[in-house]
Amino acid sequence: MESLCVRVPREEGEETRQRLADEGVLNRDLRIQQEDGYLYVPVTDVPDGIGFDTERREFEERETQTDAADVLGYEPRFETVGDVALLEPEEDDEAGEALVEADNGIVTALRVESKVEGDERTRRMSHVAGEEKTTTVHREYGREFVVDLTDVYFTPRLAEERERVASQVNGGETVFDMFAGVGPFAVAAAERGAHVVASDINTRAVELLRENAERNNVSERVEAYNEDAREVAKLVAEEGGADRVYMNLPHTADEFLDAACEAARSGCVVHYYDIRHEDDLFGGAVKEIRAVAEKAGYEIEILDKVVVRSYAPYDYNVCIDFRLF
Repeated sequence: MESLCVRVPREEGEETRQRLADEGVLNRDLRIQQEDGYLYVPVTDVPDGIGFDTERREFEERETQTDAADVLGYEPRFETVGDVALLEPEEDDEAGEALVEADNGIVTALRVESKVEGDERTRRMSHVAGEEKTTTVHREYGREFVVDLTDVYFTPRLAEERERVASQVNGGETVFDMFAGVGPFAVAAAERGAHVVASDINTRAVELLRENAERNNVSERVEAYNEDAREVAKLVAEEGGADRVYMNLPHTADEFLDAACEAARSGCVVHYYDIRHEDDLFGGAVKEIRAVAEKAGYEIEILDKVVVRSYAPYDYNVCIDFRLF
């Protein structure tokens, strides 16, 4: 049957499907198609301003219930990392069981029991259904990452933002990834020919970062340190400084702005992440950045201001790209 559909990279498939379901336009009578790294999701309509590429294609009709929403009668709230579904805290066990039983590649359902906690940025999880495991392999823009979901923080919802920044990296740059986690940005930057210095105080995250660099064949361009970013910033400065600094620690990145300035050479581009209220998405953060930069002897040029995603009611995860000179 021919239908209107949206075309998205495979790694963005679940988030897109959820968004289309929330908009009430997902066509559940037809099977989602996969081809050449893209998903084609059949829809009944595309709301104005939703921002997807659309086309018309032939789809197979679904003959059996293979979607968790068909079984439950509603859309469960979750995100997918590899073959593991991470349920929102309010979802019950039935949702996890339906996700594992559905024809969607999910083999384990875990419930997220806490927000990100502690300096090592971990979340408490509980097993709901399927295989009892917390480690999986997640694929994003053609790269593979081993993730241990109870020992490190990782969200696929930042895939598009990570790719936005990585696409700006030039071969030969020195990139300092201050809070690298399992290395999704570090690996992407190294893949584009940069020399990457990556740090994280979470020991397990750094172990997986090194493994992921090898898995993606960029280990020779990634230096990984299991140390505080402030200490690694000194090493970067001693080696001549960074051309680009990545600061994805949105709740407390402001505490490391001085270290970022120390690590930077003139002309360095900094990608700074923050959580800001809708009444002041960028102004306050820019003032904080300018004050620290001036103290370090730099002026700043704002290159871009991006709303990455909604974080909580009235609060947003934002990124400010700026140049130091």
